[in-house]
Amino acid sequence: MAIYERIQKLTNTKGITLRDVANDLGFSKNYLYTLRTNEPSAKNLKLLADYFEVSVDYLLGRESAVEEKIRRAEIKDDEVILSFDGKEITDNDRRVLNELIEAYLRSQENNQE
Repeated sequence: MAIYERIQKLTNTKGITLRDVANDLGFSKNYLYTLRTNEPSAKNLKLLADYFEVSVDYLLGRESAVEEKIRRAEIKDDEVILSFDGKEITDNDRRVLNELIEAYLRSQENNQE
């Protein structure tokens, strides 16, 4: 998979467009399309990797799956800011979500027995 295709896959996963990425990073509106046939500079490659929170190696095709690099966070982790639909989840919301998840997981365990 070429760099352009990886970037396209990442934009689809994030629910954004190539134009959004170009605007956010200060690229010309057609810059990302040029990556179909051209290699990005090291500077732009790093900007793209940082933007998508992936490694440069992933963009270059040296790593097989971005899913392996997903950061895991506990709902109980106070150092992680959670949000839903653009709104921050409060501490009380975290407690409720944690209780719901625990109840769901217990019911799943009971169904498997």
